[in-house]
Amino acid sequence: MKQKLSKLNQKSLKINLIKNLIKLDMSVLVFTENWDGKFKKVSFELVSYASKIAEMLNTQTVALSIGDVQEEELKKLGNYAADKIISVNN
Repeated sequence: MKQKLSKLNQKSLKINLIKNLIKLDMSVLVFTENWDGKFKKVSFELVSYASKIAEMLNTQTVALSIGDVQEEELKKLGNYAADKIISVNN
């Protein structure tokens, strides 16, 4: 009986934790890499996976690009469901 009650308490705690995280209005942040100003396939895949996680958490996906990347290349991240794109240049 105590084991069942303990499992129920654990589930309840997990549900409450998830609810509290969602209330914080958090985003899923993805660090993207570029080589000579172009994103490799893996960066687009990461943005796509992050967007699925963000969807489950009912929040947005933010892609962060560091380095010199043209605006046209940055917009491609939006094609993979990045809700917001932040670009930081040196």
